[in-house]
Amino acid sequence: MSRKTNRDHAKRQQRPMQEDEAIARQISALLTPALAKQKKYCRQLGLREC
Repeated sequence: MSRKTNRDHAKRQQRPMQEDEAIARQISALLTPALAKQKKYCRQLGLREC
């Protein structure tokens, strides 16, 4: 029994890696406003631990 090779898997595509600091800045920029809004909403509801 012969086996066919799948050429798509022969060459792995790799993306250039970003630096950890750049990734951390992007995540922080995305999450900080959302967390601030969540905290404000939590306070409006009168919840204790926000």
